[in-house]
Amino acid sequence: MHLYSIDTNPRERVLYALAAVAVGILTLLLRFRGTFWYPYVAPSGPIIYALLVTCFDRWVWRLLLARRVLGIPDLNGVWEGSFRREGEDDVHEARLTITQSLSRIKITFRGRSSSSTSIAADLSIADEQNIILRWQYDSKPLQATEKTTDKYGEGATRATLEIEDGEYKLSGLNFTTKKRLGSFVVHRVSKRSASIL
Repeated sequence: MHLYSIDTNPRERVLYALAAVAVGILTLLLRFRGTFWYPYVAPSGPIIYALLVTCFDRWVWRLLLARRVLGIPDLNGVWEGSFRREGEDDVHEARLTITQSLSRIKITFRGRSSSSTSIAADLSIADEQNIILRWQYDSKPLQATEKTTDKYGEGATRATLEIEDGEYKLSGLNFTTKKRLGSFVVHRVSKRSASIL
């Protein structure tokens, strides 16, 4: 997984809020300084803060209330749909797997003859109705031969997220440095993806 940027940058507020919570927890724990167990579990402010940040980054932000406050969609899951290369009439099956935390993301695309993995990404959130996910990727053939090796390389994708009645859909365009263009439409079929641990 790699870091991704968000144009609204709500993560800065989260870090400040978690620092305040860590100070509050530390203050509360220091009240038990006179008890027999204190030397064994003496609290540390930085450790408490690190635990809070880790828990929020991986799990808490995915709760509906947290996502509404932050305005960040949870894109985790398996997405399936279709892919078509420009200049071809054939439509191929496409599978997109997204693993996302508050700060990191990994996007894996698998088509009929190739697969790609994201190396950089950003999320543009103008409003709930206008969310755009962009990512750069490394593409490779599923079965490398002398003919296919030179057709793949790096590329970029721009996809628009549509949410209607709880259904998530990504549709967009992609292109590679080898001048191969394509379009795709995928729907989220499962909210589960690979572990982010």
